[in-house]
Amino acid sequence: MTMKIILACILIAYFSCKGQNQKSSEAKTELAAPIIGERVTNIGKDIDYILQDQSGNYWFASNGDDVYRYDGKLMEPIL
Repeated sequence: MTMKIILACILIAYFSCKGQNQKSSEAKTELAAPIIGERVTNIGKDIDYILQDQSGNYWFASNGDDVYRYDGKLMEPIL
């Protein structure tokens, strides 16, 4: 239950700040899109939550690891 609340707060904070521009000097880390059937090992071993938002993005969260977003092309760490 606590993880759901934490994940909901993270997602709300992310979407509320989405309209703000990033500084051009900040480097955005992006991971290559996985091939269908390929094992993705860089997001942790134990995935606790997988959510899909209204835009079709998939969100992955695990206990103690980062939150990742997959938009169909790129899987990027959020935290």
